[in-house]
Amino acid sequence: MEGIVENSNNYPQIRGWVGVYQKSTNRLVIASGCSTPIPNKYISLTKNSSKNFGELIQKKYPKIKGIEGIKLIGANGLFTNGKYPRDRSFTDALEIAGSVLLLESNW
Repeated sequence: MEGIVENSNNYPQIRGWVGVYQKSTNRLVIASGCSTPIPNKYISLTKNSSKNFGELIQKKYPKIKGIEGIKLIGANGLFTNGKYPRDRSFTDALEIAGSVLLLESNW
């Protein structure tokens, strides 16, 4: 599981993705949750790809508490006012990957 900042057609977004490997069938599925647009206020932070985006936001804007704090809700939770937090992004990605992996007609 990992988070990624994407810049597709000059439209910066953040999303959580997962890779699920089924050893018995040697199948790998990579899936992601919903992408969340990055508000203009935070776009400059995406230029530093060697740092964790959520940590950069916390350092630059330490007064941001979000609903439970950025460490729990993640950047996508912050941008959606807690409606789509970090764990949901990964849960969605796992559900999608598992569903694709286990549907035999996909293979």
